[in-house]
Amino acid sequence: MAARTLNPPTADYGNQQVGTTSVVKGFVFTVTCVPGGIGGLCAAPEVVPTEVATTGNFTVVENGCPPVIVTPNVAPVVCAVTVAFKPTAIGPFVGSLKIGGLTSALTGTGTPAPVVTPPATTTPTTTPPATTTPAPKKKKKCGKRKGHGAKRSAAASGRGKRCGKKK
Repeated sequence: MAARTLNPPTADYGNQQVGTTSVVKGFVFTVTCVPGGIGGLCAAPEVVPTEVATTGNFTVVENGCPPVIVTPNVAPVVCAVTVAFKPTAIGPFVGSLKIGGLTSALTGTGTPAPVVTPPATTTPTTTPPATTTPAPKKKKKCGKRKGHGAKRSAAASGRGKRCGKKK
């Protein structure tokens, strides 16, 4: 008869947000022939089915076990399986991993997704239009007027004096 082990016998996935997948945990299934025959061989070869199944919100991610393990000698046959937890609701979950007639108990807790607060909106500040200072008036230049040979008179300049000369 072959000896079978499934390790670890239990696994707790802790808290996991609803709808997200946990990191995987590994499990090792080992089948060892119990010597009893000639030359240390098994008394009779044994075929061990290694159907892998999970229950609850637990999923097999990788299955490294063949469909059956045949135990022809004393060297142990080992295969590995990884399992993840993906809760569908808030609260505790209990499930199991079954391989070759052995069971590991699985537990985990679904936690609420974090509340997303939208960023605060700010009212844009309006800048009042820039006030412009009117450009200073240009002073009239004394001298010859275009097209005229005479200097501007005091009356023409509106200042009551001749250009460049005081009264």
